[in-house]
Amino acid sequence: MLERNPVPGTNIVIPLQRGIPNRIMKAFAADFHAFVESLYNSRGGVDEGGWTPTNSVGTSNHLGGTAMDLNWTDHPMGIAYDGFTSAEISTVRELLAFYETMIYWGNDWNSPKDSMHFQMGYDTYNNQVKCNDFIKRKIRADGFSTFRRGPQAPANPNDFPLPEGYCYGPLDGPNYCISGQYGADLQEWKDGLGRWQAALGLAVTKVWDVPTRDAATALQQQRNWPANPDFGYGGVYLAEWNAVIKDGWRLPVKDKKFPDDWTDRDIMIEVLRQLRGPNLAGWPQLGGKSVVDAMSEARS
Repeated sequence: MLERNPVPGTNIVIPLQRGIPNRIMKAFAADFHAFVESLYNSRGGVDEGGWTPTNSVGTSNHLGGTAMDLNWTDHPMGIAYDGFTSAEISTVRELLAFYETMIYWGNDWNSPKDSMHFQMGYDTYNNQVKCNDFIKRKIRADGFSTFRRGPQAPANPNDFPLPEGYCYGPLDGPNYCISGQYGADLQEWKDGLGRWQAALGLAVTKVWDVPTRDAATALQQQRNWPANPDFGYGGVYLAEWNAVIKDGWRLPVKDKKFPDDWTDRDIMIEVLRQLRGPNLAGWPQLGGKSVVDAMSEARS
């Protein structure tokens, strides 16, 4: 699953794996553009790349969308630091330290030296808690990092937490669906779904599950909103978020026929008492007859 949003501060699109890799690597690319060298080099921003469907190296991170090449014509493979000034190298090192091993530079391989290449750091895939903590501390809501910028004004907590055009939906749904079950889903996305669930009194699983689907479906059908042609009712979009979080919509209250703690046996006994009377000896109001006997007598 890929994201094709532009690098913050540019219109340059680098396809990267959705979620954690995209958020961290796009922020790094924006920092590289702002503080190392412009991605709009003499080729005008066309020698950047991320995910590729094939690669001469079978284990390349490009195949998984967790690597990118920046200004590759200026920094050809094979020569350490090729195309970088000493000041630029110093800034890249400062950036790598700021990113706390979230980003690895291909220039640091023993062989081949690949100074155009940046990828997610080693052991980050299996340490998503650490990645989410880094994002929370150092990457702003606008996609930029706090490197030489400082924090952004706090985001409105009532704003929809997903990128534009995305929704909460099934794991096997379209790429724009966030299920909370995909490994690279951001923690802030999952926390947002948990907040929506809590507001409706649902179990806070932070994944798009059956109760979440059913609650969204109830809202959509109540308001005559159309089903999604890709997977039907039940997705949580901007409108569903706003209805619950901003406007206070809640699930319709169902009339309870029996107490919540009654077992099936309790219900069967109650039905029997209603038919045969409180002591199973008939209803005084019916002359000691059961409901069935009284109805039969009335019919005859």
